[in-house]
Amino acid sequence: MRDSVVWYYQAMAHDIGEERMSHWVKALHYGNEDISGGIDQFWLSSSLRISPIEQVHFLKQLYEESLPFDLSVMRTVKRMMIQEEEEHATLYGKTGSGSGIGWYVGFIKHENKTYIFTTNIEGTGIEAKEITYRILKKYHLIEASV
Repeated sequence: MRDSVVWYYQAMAHDIGEERMSHWVKALHYGNEDISGGIDQFWLSSSLRISPIEQVHFLKQLYEESLPFDLSVMRTVKRMMIQEEEEHATLYGKTGSGSGIGWYVGFIKHENKTYIFTTNIEGTGIEAKEITYRILKKYHLIEASV
């Protein structure tokens, strides 16, 4: 998950199938819940839309492990999202891009606090990640650089 490998996510989506995917997107109330853009395209500049606020809400549920998935699944996903581990902080994140829009979403556990974030820009996911890292460094939440 550290490197966004679209073809792999597309293959997983085919394995999941349209019916199951639709069920889970609706059960999660994920964005506009619209996967009509095709099982391997709906999240890539297609039919699925989500606002930054909705994305933060979803990430909060993942962090709190309150999504309707097995606890072991949510914990595995969170481990897969780890981008940086430092003495006082662990950064969890995921990039995304499409139609000139870039995302970097996740959360950072810094000492005894957790901050959930969504960076959504005109640009690429890599650019959104770079901006997020600069902000996290500015506020001394991480030391690492992209």
